[in-house]
Amino acid sequence: KKEGVYRDLYHFWSKVFAVNFAMGVVSGLVMAYQFGTNWSYFSSFAGGVTGPLLAYEVLTAFFLEAGFLGVMLFGWNKVGPGLHFFATCMVALGTLISTTWILASNSWMQTPQG
Repeated sequence: KKEGVYRDLYHFWSKVFAVNFAMGVVSGLVMAYQFGTNWSYFSSFAGGVTGPLLAYEVLTAFFLEAGFLGVMLFGWNKVGPGLHFFATCMVALGTLISTTWILASNSWMQTPQG
């Protein structure tokens, strides 16, 4: 009985996470486009620092999250519990790595002297 409660909580919060992940992808694409169009002077000044940080975020975290998110959301009855747990852990790890790179970029933009 207690296990059913945890499963229901997992299903609820995984849907909330999926919506937030999708909104993060959409806003991240728009933000990258705006850096070049609206803040081109800032981009020429800060691009040497923020560009690699955002590239690291995409290469390490986004691909990790996106690769395992489908298994996490839609693989509940299609893969074994061990693989599903592993996929959920990889999505959590990718989210942590993504947060690290984004906060590093944002902290440099707030305090660019180092």
